[in-house]
Amino acid sequence: MAPGVPVEFWFKVETEPTGQIGDFSGEVIVSDDQGHVCHADVSSIGEGACSLVFTVPGNYRVRARYLGNATFEESTSPPVPVLVGRLGGRP
Repeated sequence: MAPGVPVEFWFKVETEPTGQIGDFSGEVIVSDDQGHVCHADVSSIGEGACSLVFTVPGNYRVRARYLGNATFEESTSPPVPVLVGRLGGRP
């Protein structure tokens, strides 16, 4: 990934295999806890997307946090690594 190129993050909010049914509406915040943040509304089936732009080469760890709603509690995804710059060379 080159610096300055938007990186789109797709997400899906799901319940554990309990089969719980409900409206997944709400908001998801995608962030690396270093100032890169995007917000997206969640569709009624629990899907959405937003983009981040990393201007400095490096390794970032991005998480998605679902803020919950009247039916479902807040939850946070495991971190996803994002490499900005070139592998094996100078960024």
